[in-house]
Amino acid sequence: MIKIIKKIWYKFVVLSMNLVYFFFKLLPTQNKVSFHSRLVQDEPLDFRLIREEIKKRDPQCETALLAKRLHRNLIGEILYIPYLIKRMYHIATSKACVIDSYIIPISVLHHKKNLIVIQIPHGMGCIKKVGYQTLEKIEGDSDELATEMRMHKNYDYVIANGPEAGQWYVEGYRIDPEIINLAGMPRIDYLRDTRGIINPKLKEMCPTLNTKKTIVYIPTFRREKDVKTEELIDAVNYSKYNLVITCHPNHIIVSDNPNVIISTNEDVMYHEWIKACDYFISDYSAVIFEAMLLNKKIYFYVYDFDEYKENRGLNLDWFKELPQYTSKDAKEIIKLIEKDVYDLSDLDNIKDRYLSARDNQCTKEIADLIYKG
Repeated sequence: MIKIIKKIWYKFVVLSMNLVYFFFKLLPTQNKVSFHSRLVQDEPLDFRLIREEIKKRDPQCETALLAKRLHRNLIGEILYIPYLIKRMYHIATSKACVIDSYIIPISVLHHKKNLIVIQIPHGMGCIKKVGYQTLEKIEGDSDELATEMRMHKNYDYVIANGPEAGQWYVEGYRIDPEIINLAGMPRIDYLRDTRGIINPKLKEMCPTLNTKKTIVYIPTFRREKDVKTEELIDAVNYSKYNLVITCHPNHIIVSDNPNVIISTNEDVMYHEWIKACDYFISDYSAVIFEAMLLNKKIYFYVYDFDEYKENRGLNLDWFKELPQYTSKDAKEIIKLIEKDVYDLSDLDNIKDRYLSARDNQCTKEIADLIYKG
C-alpha cells in the first residue's frame, strides 16, 4: 500500500511540474546558458570556467547560476519548491543547461526540442557506486523514486575524463553510451594551469605550511553517518606534520586538537589544499583523481571498507588496485607516510584508464558542445 501511495504521489508531482512548465515554455528562448546544482550553495569551479569561456566567445550571452543545496527531509523539500519553480523558468528560457548532479526538473519535464543539457558530474569519477547502481541499498534510492522521477534522463551529453570512467556513468545513469563525451572536466584545465601556485589564504590558515610536511585528509560523504577522524588525528606527529581535514558541505567535523586545521569550501576550495599538500589521504571520494592529476602521494584510509561496500557499493576496490597504500588502520597509514617510500608510477595504470582528457582543452570542448547545437 505504501508503495502505491508513493507511486501516485510521484506521478502527481511530475504532472503538476509539467503543467506549470507548459506555460514557461511559451516564453521565448533567450541567448542564455543556465547552470544548475543542488549540492552546493556557491558556484562550482567547473561552472565558473565554462561561464568565463562563454563570455569570451559571446559577451552578449546571459549566464544564470542556480546553486542551492537540497536538504533531504520534508521541511527542506517544501522550502525548496519556490526555488524549483525558479529553476523551471530558467530551464524553459535557456538555450543550454549545464548541471552537476541529478536535477529533478531537467529529468522529469518535457523540454523544447532545441534545449541542450550537459551533465558534468560533480566528482571526477565514480569510485563509489552512484545512481541506479545503488538502488535499494542503504545509501541509495528506491526503485519507485528512480523510475517515477525519471532519474538522470534528458541528457544530451555526459562529460567523462576517460573511457572507463564513462562506463561508470553509463551504468550509474542508465544512459546511451553514445552521449558520453570524453572532453574531460574543466577543473582539469585549472589544476594543470595552476599547478605549483599556492593560494595565500592557506598560509594564513596554516602558518607552518612551509616548515612542516602537510597531510591533507578529504573523506567522502557518508549518508546519515559521521566521518570517523579521531584515530587519524591521534596518530599524527604534529612536530613533523600539519594535518588539514576538509569536509563535505553536508558534514560537520570538529576536533579538540588545536594542531588540526578543519577547512570547508567556504574557507577555501578543497582543491587548493590538494595542490599544497605533500601527502593526500582519502577513501572513496573522487577527489582522489584530482590528487592523481597533480602527482600527489595518495593513501587510502578505508576504516569502514566492508560496511561501505555493503551499504553503498564500490566501482574501484583500493585493496585490489593499490594495496600497498591502503589500510583500515589510521596508525598504519601514518607509518606509511613516515616511511615515505612511494613510487608514483604505481598510479600510472589508473591514470591511463580514467584520466585520458587532453591538456588545456576541456573547457573549450564543452563550450563547443553548447555552440554547435
